[in-house]
Amino acid sequence: MAYLLPMFIITSIIAFVLIKEPSISFFSIALLGGAAAMIYHRIISAPFQMVKNKFKSALIGQFMKDYHPDINYQYKPNPTQGKHIIRNSELVSGANSYAEEDVIIGQNKDVKFYLSEVHLENKTEDHTTTVFKGLLFRLKIHGRYFPDSQIQSRAGVLKHMFGGFTKNEEYGFSFESTDHEMFYQDLSPLFPFIRHLIQKQGDVRIKTEGDEIIIMLESNMRFLDDPHIDIDKSLFNKKYNENMAKQINSLLFIIDSFVNELDTAEIEDRLELKSLELIKKREL
Repeated sequence: MAYLLPMFIITSIIAFVLIKEPSISFFSIALLGGAAAMIYHRIISAPFQMVKNKFKSALIGQFMKDYHPDINYQYKPNPTQGKHIIRNSELVSGANSYAEEDVIIGQNKDVKFYLSEVHLENKTEDHTTTVFKGLLFRLKIHGRYFPDSQIQSRAGVLKHMFGGFTKNEEYGFSFESTDHEMFYQDLSPLFPFIRHLIQKQGDVRIKTEGDEIIIMLESNMRFLDDPHIDIDKSLFNKKYNENMAKQINSLLFIIDSFVNELDTAEIEDRLELKSLELIKKREL
């Protein structure tokens, strides 16, 4: 940037002085600005992004090896299946732009999981609106068969009037299902944890069908990017390591809770236990 910025400024001044036609001057400046941006991306931004991705991959690999050696996983920094999963779930409407990053695909015993950070927007010529920003989970649980159902913490009036949604006052969510009896039979053990997530996260959307559960949690968590990794900062950041550990443990705990149907007391006890275990290991 120390070379690119002065070159761009000097060339822009020369273009204004030597070229009398304003339209040509502006075109020249725009062309040079685009060239400078492309050079910056190719020489600085893209290579550093590759370094960040390798750093994250190495850090996650060591953490999983130390604390979760039984979980098979792959880390992918770029979008993979998120857009396809969200569209098929029908949990979100109105989005025409799908951003996804920091994808973890893995398997723990008989459970296959997909986890990523997503940002969905509705973009028009005039403005851009965030439709959903948070975390995406997809769980495939061998041997389970759930009814085709949806659970939402913020289902609107139209969904209650025309979408078949029913309000569950006790647990604070609305739902619709092709089989209400099977819905309560198979999913009621999860209700306390769903209520826990709603209290912590706010917007919670869940889709179940067959052996699959899709969960979308509204969150400002900068998964694997807190604090943000910058070019002028060291990658060896104690706070980043601690935050990454907390985030991965929390997300794996959510997966574990849905699979093993923990009640509220177990949730609180295990969250506290995991925190204490992590602190002790870090101190050692």
